[in-house]
Amino acid sequence: MFSMLKNWLAPPVFQGDEEKTRRASFLNEFIGINLLVAALITVAVLLGNNVPTRSQIIVISWLAFLALGWLSLHKGRVALVALSLSVLCFAFLTGANISLGTVRTPTTALYVIWILVVGILFRLPGTLIATGASSLAVLALILAENAGLLPQPNYTVGITQWLNYTTLFGMTAGMVHYGSRVTRDALARAEKEIVQRKQTEMELRKLTRAVEQSPASIVITDLVGNIEYVNPRFSSVTGYSFDEVVAQNPRILKTDETLPDTHRNMWD
Repeated sequence: MFSMLKNWLAPPVFQGDEEKTRRASFLNEFIGINLLVAALITVAVLLGNNVPTRSQIIVISWLAFLALGWLSLHKGRVALVALSLSVLCFAFLTGANISLGTVRTPTTALYVIWILVVGILFRLPGTLIATGASSLAVLALILAENAGLLPQPNYTVGITQWLNYTTLFGMTAGMVHYGSRVTRDALARAEKEIVQRKQTEMELRKLTRAVEQSPASIVITDLVGNIEYVNPRFSSVTGYSFDEVVAQNPRILKTDETLPDTHRNMWD
């Protein structure tokens, strides 16, 4: 049962497309964390006596969107889910702040998490756009609140605020865990590649020593026949040094004293 559940929750893998697989892995983990968080927030708004109905609708809609996004992700629509998640996350977040009537709520701090998510999905361009959009959104909320355009906020502190802060801490912990895991995986891959490279270099050194110490003359050419390497035995037999024959054609070895059949056999 646990194995089946683990396979069901595992992110999709796209062979030959590491970037798409990486984004899918992040989205799968982020959506999973948010589903849990959204469920907690839903409980919080339902328990809160002073939570506006519009806020409850926003949270429940966000929960439904996350479930739909998870299903779409596992159907391979990674780019669509990434873009939709980024845009709608901003819309839901801003809508929640508007419905609460003030920027003095834990919800506003979620803009920081949103910037991190968009930055991971879309790198530097996404980070710059998300930062600018968050700054403008908070400025607009401040101006609207000061102008009395937002609903009258309720400053009562209770279980709802505690749950909201807890979910914020949980999302932050999830992002830290993801970043730490990605870093560890990258370091493990780098260490493995270094070990493999060292093994390859050792094999090449062994092969080089074998070629250089070979009692037979060894000549390596490119596809058109130009010499790229000769071993010391070649130089001792022919009298040509390494520098003299590199980039030359083996025809430089041809002499009138060697029978034509010998040259033909060599070329064959």
